[in-house]
Amino acid sequence: MTFAEKYGPWALVAGASDGVGAAFAEALAERGVNVVLLARREEVLRAVAGGLEGRTGVHTRVLAVDLTSDAATASVIEATRDLEIGTLVYCAGADPDFTPFLAQPVTNAEAMVRRNCLIPMQLSHHFAPGMVSRGRGAIVVLGSGAGFAGGPNMVAYSATKAFDMVFA
Repeated sequence: MTFAEKYGPWALVAGASDGVGAAFAEALAERGVNVVLLARREEVLRAVAGGLEGRTGVHTRVLAVDLTSDAATASVIEATRDLEIGTLVYCAGADPDFTPFLAQPVTNAEAMVRRNCLIPMQLSHHFAPGMVSRGRGAIVVLGSGAGFAGGPNMVAYSATKAFDMVFA
């Protein structure tokens, strides 16, 4: 049985533009799984998609979505409605602004909670029933060592990554 037969023909990888997300997308494509690449930067995603298609022959779909937006989950669901998503990998979510919690607007922390907690929970809730009914599938939500113990200027980030580790 191939990996695609075991888990399904399509994977959705959030955070696929670089780093761990791009590595997950590559590994899935090498196993014959078509990949939906999800991140903010469309141009970078298109480059990743072209590389995957050229090296592995899989199909890709690019979704440039800001995962801190209120419409993010609905956008992803609509854009993948015609696909059988058998694998969800959620590894979006770094904290580029290590400033004290009280020195920044609370909206920064709220956006991080949306991106790191609400969106992966909502996408899992959407895609998991199909996986269960088909009797196959996988959901991977990445946490961080920061989730084990907060650090200076990482209060909200650490809390969201602790959520991810417990949720996963």
